[in-house]
Amino acid sequence: MNFRSRLHCLALFLALAASASAQVTTEPRQGLRENDPRTHALTNARIVTAPGKMIEKGTVLIRDGVIVEAGASVTPPPDARIWDLAGKTIYPGFIDAYSRVGLPETLQPEPLRREADEDNPDAKPKEIPREPVKGTHAWNPKVTPERKAADVLKLDKKQSRTLRELGFTSALVVPGRGIFRGTSALIDLQEADANTQVVAPLVAQHIAFDLNRGRAAGYPVSLMGCIALIRQTFLDAAWYQSAQEAYRKSPGGTTERPEANASLAALTEFAQRKQPAVFEAEDELDSLRALKIAEEFKLRPLLLGNGYEYRVRKSLNKTPVILSLAFPEVPEIEKPERALDYELHELQHWDRAPSNPALLAAEGVPIAFTTEGLEKPEKEFWKNLRLAVRRGLSKEAALAGLTTGPAEMFGVADRMGTIAPGRIANLVVASGDLFSEEGKVLTTWVDGHYYDTDLAGQRDARGTWEVAAKSGTLPLMVEGELEKPEAKLGGEKAALTVNDNAVLLVAPAKLFGKGEGALRLSGRIEGDTISGDGWSAKRTAAFTATKTEKPSPLDTALDFPETFPAGAFGRTALPEAPAAVLIQGATVWTSGPQGTLQNADLLVSGGRIAGVGPGLKAPA
Repeated sequence: MNFRSRLHCLALFLALAASASAQVTTEPRQGLRENDPRTHALTNARIVTAPGKMIEKGTVLIRDGVIVEAGASVTPPPDARIWDLAGKTIYPGFIDAYSRVGLPETLQPEPLRREADEDNPDAKPKEIPREPVKGTHAWNPKVTPERKAADVLKLDKKQSRTLRELGFTSALVVPGRGIFRGTSALIDLQEADANTQVVAPLVAQHIAFDLNRGRAAGYPVSLMGCIALIRQTFLDAAWYQSAQEAYRKSPGGTTERPEANASLAALTEFAQRKQPAVFEAEDELDSLRALKIAEEFKLRPLLLGNGYEYRVRKSLNKTPVILSLAFPEVPEIEKPERALDYELHELQHWDRAPSNPALLAAEGVPIAFTTEGLEKPEKEFWKNLRLAVRRGLSKEAALAGLTTGPAEMFGVADRMGTIAPGRIANLVVASGDLFSEEGKVLTTWVDGHYYDTDLAGQRDARGTWEVAAKSGTLPLMVEGELEKPEAKLGGEKAALTVNDNAVLLVAPAKLFGKGEGALRLSGRIEGDTISGDGWSAKRTAAFTATKTEKPSPLDTALDFPETFPAGAFGRTALPEAPAAVLIQGATVWTSGPQGTLQNADLLVSGGRIAGVGPGLKAPA
């Protein structure tokens, strides 16, 4: 081989090595490093490519962190690692639409109460760490739109793993303090540095009605003040942009130089990028206030929900809503004295809250889900989402709220949210339908890297088997839950445990002619066969779930009329108003040329003043 040929081969090798990573990096590589082939074929699986779209048995081909093909007739290339996922279901990776993962403590939400040592009455409350103000900032410390979540991210392996084990492969990271909180970043939940994690560094500007509390607190201390500050800041940003442009165009510096203000400059850039503004609303009235502000300043609004949106769903004008699944706890009303502590509107909300996602979806409101607000997401998220499905939310809408919904809200629908060629290889492998009680998350794929849960290596030994031993053959029935199988050997109760591919069967010794007591049989399971020392088993029939879930009282909302406002004095509709109202014999201050009229009439029609003066008559 001549020098030119060797040089060509070296260039080809380097090109292949460079393509072996899903993210192109500028960091120099030092010393030994992994350069394994990253071509994977996930075969024989049921593939849900998008909400309502499914391939019953197909293959997903991944190369260098990107989906190359997905279909029923995909042929894996020779260099692909084959993953046989028969009986499994593949979903697009889920997106947590509002998260604090990876944020420093100074940008986590502040506690509502400052904790103190209860055993020491003289102890001062624990100080809350706050981020020091930097640079050319706004005059009010709660106005920090220049913050960028992407600038402060730090990998939190524990939080990332918790989200991945729920099926989340991406998360929108949002600063948690202030009125203008800053810009969120969309990240992939792989174990890597921030440069590799960030998918979109500037997604949305986040705004909250965040009041100062306490005697020594600064402005604003009321909701009115908070709304005034939001409006004034947007007006100031418009003035700032005009002042800067006028100064730049000023010949010879004849215009006074305006101040430098990073906060107002950030809002100017936000308006130019036409990004969404996400408003955090504490109740349904806050949602309506946010929409009024968005309308006034021509913003593209999204709402972080509070669970009360169903009360005003017809007034949301199909504004997308990010929903938490933190439903109210069951009220303690067994004792009359405790029942008196609850207002009617609280009991109504407890009953109606699980129906919130379904009611919004039925109204055509786009939704996305988040784990925000859940104390224990690993126990509550899927439990509450399945309850929402039983309350009327379709499985397709539920999946959209985890995939295509947030992808469209955050402007990344061309890269994630579906399983299609060219999409990032973010996938969820489940044991079955995740929106039923049987489905479990087994593996998540993030940027083409796989992360197994504790259930991933567990073999499913359920079904009908024929056990062969020296004493003869016996039928073995294995049913129950995947994690806790229930076994009967020859009609006698037995114990079966499966750890990875290791099987331990404990059965009555008399079944094998060994007298009293129990006999321990160990072996290894591979597919439909179990091989052990002196015994073996072959599966003769697959397991068919016959368990039917008992209906829960929570599965159906109570049948009571919806009123506004909620509670004892609400109305089911607007009160009937007459077409015209005539007020006779009154003193009328017109504030106009007519001055003050004595013993005059006032006619109101269609909500407007139709006439003022003596001798008016009401229309027929």
